[in-house]
Amino acid sequence: MTPLVHARVETAPNFLNNLEFARLFFIEQDADSATERFLKLKVELREYIVNRHVVLYAHSEVEVVLLALKQQRQLTYLAEG
Repeated sequence: MTPLVHARVETAPNFLNNLEFARLFFIEQDADSATERFLKLKVELREYIVNRHVVLYAHSEVEVVLLALKQQRQLTYLAEG
């Protein structure tokens, strides 16, 4: 059995800014439910590997939003054992 490894992967430039803009937009829409909706958004982030590229995306039942596309060499990867 492969041991569990915790990893940290770098996001695309401006991705964290865009995530913060989404959080602020949720607050503007409905402050009472903003935290819950923001946490749900973070949980729904997914990645998909295509050849040597990593695609980061979020989705709902009817929509997919592409957040970042990086070539394998552009990734910063730090494994924590």
